[in-house]
Amino acid sequence: MTGRKSPVSERPAAGDGRRLWAVAAAVMAAVVLVPAFDALTGRGVYWFHDLRHHHHPWRDWAAREWAAGRVPLWNPDVANGFPLMADSQTGVFYPPNILLGALFPSHYALNLSILLHAWWSGLGAWWLCRVLGRSQGASLLGGLAFALSGFMVAHVTYAGMQAAASWLCWGAGAALLISRDPRPWRALPWAVCAAMALTAGHVQGAAIALLGCLFLFASEARTLRAWIVAGLGAALGIAAASPQLVAALELAAHSAREGGVAEDFAGMGSLPPWELINAVLPRFWGWERPADIALTYVHKGPLFFGTGENHWEDCFYLGLPVVALAGWGLLRPGGRRWKALAAGATLLMLGRFTPVYTLFHAIPGFDFFRFPARFSLLLTLAALALAARGLDDLLAADSAGRARLLERLILIGLGLFLAGALLGFAALSLGEPAIRGVLMGPLGDRPDGPARIDALIAGMRWNTSPWSPGVWWPALLLAAAAALIRARRLGRLDPRRFQGLLLALVTADLLAFGAPYNPRVPAAEVLARPPLLDALRAEGLYRTSVVDRVQPPALDKVLLSSSLGLLYGTRDVILLSPLLLPRNEALLAAAGLDVGMDGGAQKVERLLAHRGIADLLGVRKLVSVHDLSPSFPEIAREGEVGVFLNDSALPRAFVAGCAEPAADGDAALERLLSPGFEPAEVAVVEAPRGALPGCQSGSRPASIARYTAESVAVRAEGPGLLVLADTWYPGWEVAVDGAPAELLRADVSFRGVGLPPGEHEVIFQYRPWWRPLVGLSLLGWPALLLGAGAALLWSRRRDDTQSTHAAPELNHG
Repeated sequence: MTGRKSPVSERPAAGDGRRLWAVAAAVMAAVVLVPAFDALTGRGVYWFHDLRHHHHPWRDWAAREWAAGRVPLWNPDVANGFPLMADSQTGVFYPPNILLGALFPSHYALNLSILLHAWWSGLGAWWLCRVLGRSQGASLLGGLAFALSGFMVAHVTYAGMQAAASWLCWGAGAALLISRDPRPWRALPWAVCAAMALTAGHVQGAAIALLGCLFLFASEARTLRAWIVAGLGAALGIAAASPQLVAALELAAHSAREGGVAEDFAGMGSLPPWELINAVLPRFWGWERPADIALTYVHKGPLFFGTGENHWEDCFYLGLPVVALAGWGLLRPGGRRWKALAAGATLLMLGRFTPVYTLFHAIPGFDFFRFPARFSLLLTLAALALAARGLDDLLAADSAGRARLLERLILIGLGLFLAGALLGFAALSLGEPAIRGVLMGPLGDRPDGPARIDALIAGMRWNTSPWSPGVWWPALLLAAAAALIRARRLGRLDPRRFQGLLLALVTADLLAFGAPYNPRVPAAEVLARPPLLDALRAEGLYRTSVVDRVQPPALDKVLLSSSLGLLYGTRDVILLSPLLLPRNEALLAAAGLDVGMDGGAQKVERLLAHRGIADLLGVRKLVSVHDLSPSFPEIAREGEVGVFLNDSALPRAFVAGCAEPAADGDAALERLLSPGFEPAEVAVVEAPRGALPGCQSGSRPASIARYTAESVAVRAEGPGLLVLADTWYPGWEVAVDGAPAELLRADVSFRGVGLPPGEHEVIFQYRPWWRPLVGLSLLGWPALLLGAGAALLWSRRRDDTQSTHAAPELNHG
């Protein structure tokens, strides 16, 4: 305990509070919007990597479903039918996504989402610092440090994670206010923060954020009443988000992550200790933005320094001035919670390099996650709080001696950095061949290995060459920070001017890193019509697919890779999601239509060897850079990409005369791949023989009378087994002539039902058990938001929202 008075220990007047809010909102808007003015005006679009492959088409699909008056639950046009809402990255129930999708075209709605959440994250960090008792200048520092941090900038490519992370500081502030003054109405703002984070589009990001909120709340809560109010808020938030959470858990239980991921997989994305340097030198281990990936879907791989992910997963740039101030805040007495949060987050980031993450992985729920490096979100939170604390400490009346010490420490750091850069330059100049030889081990066999090695060497050279901006810019930042502290210590700068210049320095540093990190694509390129679209559009309900998708991103719109077809009405058999269904992936792999990392020749060989699987999948149009003729006649071409016709593709629904039992999915797949097997005539069903219809030769067509996302009506003639080549999944029910029937799992992954002789009407409907939660959530969201807003307005009459409701943190330690 220091006993010093905080710069904001006096409660501001209501008018002053509104002015401070306005200043903070304007500052955050300026630093977020001005560098991305093309995105704000719609001339440029965030459209690279996952934004292009996933978030844009998924949000476009959800917006169209909402506009048509349907709840977006099931998507029949990807992965042979998939519960796309259950993949939380779609953010189907996230109110900002719904609102933006209703008001703007999908590509511009995504732009606005990214910009608004960056602004919101900075404003939230500013408010959290005010709750902690920080001055306006220190709070602005915290807001800038969070909104422009490496984590928030680099994870724009995961739009849902960026959105979830933007609620961290708001949730932390709301939780701390409950711990200090647990009036029941405070549960409502906390509930909104929790619900928003959980539906924003990234469950892991939300889990990390809420874990940080829980830690901060627990560090201060001293009464049972506080825990009850916080628990009530959490329960309300979870209830509002319950459709998303329940659906995601159901999908996880049937996905590749069933039962939790293995420890090795969970440790994928651990931050090697030597990459902690990314906090201040983000280019040292290579500069690889999401837009720079040379081949679609090719990442670092598990042997790249043991990380298994790309640069943006490792990136948590904090900035040299922020790190200097945070380090000072770390050295000062008190602030134990922030020191503990920083230490805990760092240990969790290191993942499998320490035993801590192994213990953490044992916690139920967290056993589904990987990429421990993402805990840098909490390190960023701790850094901004410590930096704001350090700045206020420098502004205290008795700070001259401490300022002199910090000035000297910064100058010592400057000297060490320059000496290290010169030593590194000498080592790289003399030992580059040896370094390349070491890198050839993990990277030499990859198709992009040489390019990655070049990128690593370029990064090392960037931060060691004396003439490189990677050397003189950090040196300039450190020298400028030391000069500002010296000028303030000698009385040459008043506090206001000192804070203004320091904030300008921090902004320049963070923008120099972040402004070029997420380049935009011209809107005309995004809106351009795919050149092969007319040739790709399949007749009826047939599907399309790509053979060998690991290609340069420039071909994405020609190949319509991943989910891009959702934007243009094509139906793809594949979907890239962390929660892929293993059975569907097994069928795709057997036919060479998966994304797997094997080369194109192997893909074509598997397709030719197991063409029957492609027929069963209903794939009528194949797109590839490889020549598939004469087995598949070419019907169109655009440069190196051709469209090929599969004239033996089976219709979406048909009646197989025979049904054979199989013990499990592996046995069913083995039978499908056996020589001479005819999927049109024989269906392989995972059911006892007694539950299957008798065997008749041949097959019969079935006509689809109605096909919507959640209801399919088929007219078919028995006897036999009706196969609907759509994904079997919990929640689907079937009725034959109005009577409920057993929905069978046919041909590894599809829906089947036995038919007696005669004509029949068969109705498939998607009715998951949790569907009533959707209605309750849709009613609960407006009530929760209105209640929270009313509670906040009512509370302003009693105490200004800028107040800490407790003594400042400098007095608490």
